[in-house]
Amino acid sequence: MSLDQFECLDKVDDSIQGIYTDEVFRYYEFSVVSKNDSIELFNIIDKYLTEMDCRLELYYTDVTIDFDNYGEPIKPYINSVFIQLNPMYL
Repeated sequence: MSLDQFECLDKVDDSIQGIYTDEVFRYYEFSVVSKNDSIELFNIIDKYLTEMDCRLELYYTDVTIDFDNYGEPIKPYINSVFIQLNPMYL
């Protein structure tokens, strides 16, 4: 599978950056929202999230720095992070 088959998040105004303690810290937040407030739908969503294996993988461009390569010290590469959603985690 090639990367052009995935949804790209580069069309948003801000990019992910920083760490928790930085003055500038940006992140994406994913929410599960029901279409209506019915108890039945809430129970379906709750059961799905607690009993199914909900995961996602984000691919992003990272860089490596080679201090011995004076002509081209910064090289980009594709990196990824695998996230398993756990609705029971508080």
